[in-house]
Amino acid sequence: MYISSAQFIILIQLLLAHTLGDFHLQFNDWVKDKEDRFLRSKYLYFHAAVHFFLTWILLGEWKLWYIALFIAITHLGIDIWKISKDRRLNSAYRTNRKDPAYSHKKLKYFLLDQSMHLIIILAVWLFLIERLDTALDYWSDLTTNYGAMTILTAYALCTLPVSIIINIVTRKWQMQLQTPVPPNVNDNDLDNAGMWIGMLERIIILTLIIAGQYESIGFLIAAKSLLRFSENNQQNGSSVSKKSEYILIGTLLSYGSAIIIGALCNLILKST
Repeated sequence: MYISSAQFIILIQLLLAHTLGDFHLQFNDWVKDKEDRFLRSKYLYFHAAVHFFLTWILLGEWKLWYIALFIAITHLGIDIWKISKDRRLNSAYRTNRKDPAYSHKKLKYFLLDQSMHLIIILAVWLFLIERLDTALDYWSDLTTNYGAMTILTAYALCTLPVSIIINIVTRKWQMQLQTPVPPNVNDNDLDNAGMWIGMLERIIILTLIIAGQYESIGFLIAAKSLLRFSENNQQNGSSVSKKSEYILIGTLLSYGSAIIIGALCNLILKST
């Protein structure tokens, strides 16, 4: 699907209007008032109006007012959903905003909110350049493409499923490393850091294998080894060796699973 520069600039205009309206021209007192008063807040509707005028002005064609109105109305609907979620979350964690679960859910709602806005913007752009039907055809072709679906499946397997398997396999060693936590001390600040690091490592390794850059995997392993060596030198106590062994087992399982999935993916792709 060939996209001309004139068509592409329309997408830039829509994205710029969204960025200016959602981040630069949405002030803290507006956000607080919307969370406090919800549907009774005038700033909820001011915010939608800002998106209407920014979209209309940046598109540069007055006859496209209905596009700006559509974006403003859908933006308002998505914001109402997000604010309702945030209000419930704030109420549930009123006395414990430092809980990692609170930050995790706030981030999840933010990402969902922005994803929905971007989907609307993309759909509007495709409609404006009269490529909506073409894009749907491309999506249909993608979902029936053997190679594309194989690669997507490989990435899907490399993330959460492998994390869950590694967590189950290493659970007995996790129990050995657990120590009593003093009262009033939050020991969960980085609860999910290892999981996310592992998923990112596997995504990088899988990408390198599919791209045929096997040598680069060695640099990734060496970099992590140096980081762990430096960390161990700064720690004292008999628990260091146990923790290092546990991390080494998890790392080998993580890297090994990514390499196996990547190798199988390449094998399937070459057989087609």
